Amino acid sequence: MPVTTPLGLIIGLAGGLASAVLFYSAVRGSPTLSVLLLLLSPLPTLIAALGWGMAAATTAAIACALAMLITVGLSPAVGTLVSLGLPALGLSYLAFLSRPTSGDPAVREWYPAGRILAAIGFYGAVLPLLMLALSGASFEDLRPVMGELLRRFSRETSRDLGWPAMTEDQLKAAIDLFIFMMPGAIATYWTAIFCLNTYLAARVAKASGRLVRDWPDLPSLKLPRDVAVVFAIALLAMFATGLMSVAGVSFVGALSFVFFLAGLALVHSIARRRSIIVLILTYASLIIPTTGALTAAILVLCGIGDTLLNLKGRLGGPRPAT
Repeated sequence: MPVTTPLGLIIGLAGGLASAVLFYSAVRGSPTLSVLLLLLSPLPTLIAALGWGMAAATTAAIACALAMLITVGLSPAVGTLVSLGLPALGLSYLAFLSRPTSGDPAVREWYPAGRILAAIGFYGAVLPLLMLALSGASFEDLRPVMGELLRRFSRETSRDLGWPAMTEDQLKAAIDLFIFMMPGAIATYWTAIFCLNTYLAARVAKASGRLVRDWPDLPSLKLPRDVAVVFAIALLAMFATGLMSVAGVSFVGALSFVFFLAGLALVHSIARRRSIIVLILTYASLIIPTTGALTAAILVLCGIGDTLLNLKGRLGGPRPAT
């Protein structure tokens, strides 16, 4: 764990304020620029967390929440604390968790990257439930807003493109589908953003010499088998009712992205040992709109298969550490 210093606390303060500025600018700025700012808003806090440790992460979390409280209000402050501050603090703890190896006490065994990825996925899955608990609201409360948006979309496409307007039954079915998928969409979106920013922050910390732990071999990343068990339970919970269904959809969304990354790691591992053509074809098919969704689904299945069956080892590579 990095040693706490006054500079680390200053970096944490600056990182938290920078994240607050990015988030505030994303909310208030133009739609095009807002997407980029929102994507990168966790980055300064995560750089402080991974480069300067838990004290800096705590300072960044508090600074970001206080800045949002002063400039926007209580709800956004609590939202940034729950969606950024707390997970950044947990990430800092797990990233530097280690133990000495039995062979050489001077060499440390770091907490595996696969377990860190699983922890991010689990937090992303729980986040929509935390949002409901803190707000006291329900996704059903979005039904009137969603209905108005879909009706407006139907009118505009009918007028501009000549498509037939949606009937009330079709609108109701579309609204039901959107409400059903909303927790999973939120969980997937947060998990993807947090994973991206974690990678970028770790790269920045490594380049600056502040990353204390060894850089993990990402192609050999392996998820714990418990993740697949939870995923299977979540798939069943999707077909329940009420909060159980919301939790199931949320976990399926977040863990699907985790398995997607595990599938990409498998492809990288195969490409490294056999042919880079496999990697090029995979990314090309992800970019092409007609094949992107199918390729992503196949990668999710590959991630599940590697988690349960150790496909990396079966394809000739060394068995990854779990």
